[in-house]
Amino acid sequence: MIGNAAIRAYSAQDAWVDIGLTTGIASHGIIVLNWNGQAWSRVPVPYRTQADGAISQDGRGGIWMYAIGPAAPAGAPTYLYHYSHGQWSRQPAPALGGVATEMGVLSWRPGARSGWAAASTGNRGLLLRYFPSPTGH
Repeated sequence: MIGNAAIRAYSAQDAWVDIGLTTGIASHGIIVLNWNGQAWSRVPVPYRTQADGAISQDGRGGIWMYAIGPAAPAGAPTYLYHYSHGQWSRQPAPALGGVATEMGVLSWRPGARSGWAAASTGNRGLLLRYFPSPTGH
């Protein structure tokens, strides 16, 4: 019942993994785990998701994660989820012409205020620079 997974290790005391839970016909959300150098701990995600995606540090001790939200009548929205200091927030992923953006890779430099993503929308490949909302964590 495991679908896609993304893992990133930033040091011997800091690694993150997100795991999509799927069956042959349905998606059942994601699990996020953190390695602190001693043990793995589960970090509950307060948002319903359909599928997991890329994960990256935020440059300040937290993580950014791309995932597909719950299905809506017009299709599934995509989000950037941020986890920092024990709190989650989410922001809609950029869209072009109303078409959802799918992100395959996220990258943040330590201390940076913006990140980069390799993405696609429709049949267009994109390189995006993302500036999170100042109200995000």
